[in-house]
Amino acid sequence: MLLQSEIAEEYNVSDTQVLTPNGWRNVNKVYKTIPLETVRIVTSNCELICSLHHLIKTPSGWVHAYTLCQGDIVLTENGNEIVLLAEETGELEELYDITVDDPSGEFYSNGILSHNSTTFAARQLILSHLLPNYKSLYVCPQHDQLKTYARRLAEMESAFRFDNGKQNLYNKVYEDGSAIDLNYCLTTANAVRGKSVTEVLLDEAQGINPDIVPELLYVQTTAQYPSTIFAGTALSIDTLLEAKWQASSMGMWHIRAMDDAHWLNMYDKDTLSKVCDNPQGPTCPYTGKLLDVTRGCYVHANQKAMAINEIGIHVPQCIIPDLAYNPIQWGKIYKKIQDDDFNKVLQECFGIAVAEGSREITEQDLQRLCVLTDNHEEIKQKCRNGYYRLIVSGCDWGGSDYNQAIQTKTSYTVHCIIGVAPDDVIDILYYKRYSGMDYRDIAEEIANTHKAYNGHVVASDFGVGLAYNTELRNRIPYERHFIMNYVGQAAAPLATPKGQHMTNQLALNRTEALTNVFKDVKDPHLKIRAGSWGYTSSYLLDWLNMYRVPVDMPSGQTAFKYIRSATKADDALHAFTFAYVLAKFFLGVPLVNDLALEQRLRSVLYGPGSVGSIAPRSSPELDRLLRGGDPNYVLSF
Repeated sequence: MLLQSEIAEEYNVSDTQVLTPNGWRNVNKVYKTIPLETVRIVTSNCELICSLHHLIKTPSGWVHAYTLCQGDIVLTENGNEIVLLAEETGELEELYDITVDDPSGEFYSNGILSHNSTTFAARQLILSHLLPNYKSLYVCPQHDQLKTYARRLAEMESAFRFDNGKQNLYNKVYEDGSAIDLNYCLTTANAVRGKSVTEVLLDEAQGINPDIVPELLYVQTTAQYPSTIFAGTALSIDTLLEAKWQASSMGMWHIRAMDDAHWLNMYDKDTLSKVCDNPQGPTCPYTGKLLDVTRGCYVHANQKAMAINEIGIHVPQCIIPDLAYNPIQWGKIYKKIQDDDFNKVLQECFGIAVAEGSREITEQDLQRLCVLTDNHEEIKQKCRNGYYRLIVSGCDWGGSDYNQAIQTKTSYTVHCIIGVAPDDVIDILYYKRYSGMDYRDIAEEIANTHKAYNGHVVASDFGVGLAYNTELRNRIPYERHFIMNYVGQAAAPLATPKGQHMTNQLALNRTEALTNVFKDVKDPHLKIRAGSWGYTSSYLLDWLNMYRVPVDMPSGQTAFKYIRSATKADDALHAFTFAYVLAKFFLGVPLVNDLALEQRLRSVLYGPGSVGSIAPRSSPELDRLLRGGDPNYVLSF
């Protein structure tokens, strides 16, 4: 039976049945739980993911799921079956408990005789069947997470006598107009564009790129009563999930101390350290007695968010009865507290973000680059005199300047100008951030500044920049304007994109380009220089707002991608990167394996029509390719 404190929501259900040993029986109620730890049980014909204390029937009676071992026998709809696998998943899940109209209270969960249904996916399934035309979209960052979720949704659907409608593993459409759609989106929202839904569930939200959230939520534009849920563990202060938590009602579980005179805030770090400093279980710091973690209530710190229904709930592991009162599970938590840094425990066990994400560079790395003058008239004069071999403008367009549909407070238009010095070092000559201006005025000013610095070419963002790029091409020669379209890490470093929309549009491998920027920043021999820290710090600090997240490749290997901080801008980094890529190509770095594109870039960057004095350095590999050398030779990083 569920404890009252474990119940998060209650649903009254009608016209829904589940298979029991006595045939199909009506479901009376469905209870959603707070996140509980789960176990996976596999037999020859059945597979079940459930809570540790989920009751499963064996020939000798009912047992808790966590007590099952390989070789045990359980009762299934096919008769007795041997347990082939019984393992704890290490995951906390919101589960569902049901009551059935049968004296035994028994029913089959994916074939296994149980008392509880055990899948987070039940919210989607139940609401899609209770509410006509209810369309629900589930989004997570990784494909393997999506497969796990899809399997759990299928398990729940098989346990109930629901209309299965038209469906596959990831898309389900029902006769009443309701639908369930499952997708994974890490850095782009391409998979969900054009959809229209009522509810969006963002699972493992700490791993989703915050830049794509406005587009993800745009699918709710026509919904009369849109609902959005963010779930996960905020493993750093930079994540989308932590940003949403800070903007929410911030509901924190408070437990009444055993002296009945104090309340314990289970979001407070000092309180957690005292409560959890006992191998026997959560302990009252005032009496030394074990706590009743169910004797409490949620207190919401942000009443303004509460008033507009922006509800946030914090659930640390130490308030979950199945963990707090289970000696084995509590032993794991206590050991982790003793063995690991407490800040790490706060993040991984108690869901409190205390540290930044993984960075490639540091503030000290950036400060080391700041060796140039801040005299911009002097810099302009050097540009006009032909000191720099190549001068490139980079532009990252901010969607908030013209497109309200994808507005974000952390998106700005940034213009950066760099120059390739005679010693082959890339100098940052100019930076400016724009906000709140008409995009036509921004394009006009960027074009004029580019000309004032005697710029040769412009590299700008494709992303939300159609309006900007069009305006810019009315002011500079289109052949000297390259539009960079970020693509995934499986792509070539620099290439002509499929489905090209504009002349001189290039596909740029985002991960590889950023990786090489960070590599040059950390190079002991200065590869990049900038003006004084006082002048450039407001822009260079943007470069720190990018952190690494792991990603599973189709090959099965684990790679990584870069995701920006949810509350901080990274536009200055991208503006530089777009220009930097052309400068590195100019310096002979092999970025292109397309001969036609290679020749086109060289003709623009090295050609007689260039403004200023450009003296290209020879690249043996490029020259050999252009002379018709080894046809099997492929250029790559």
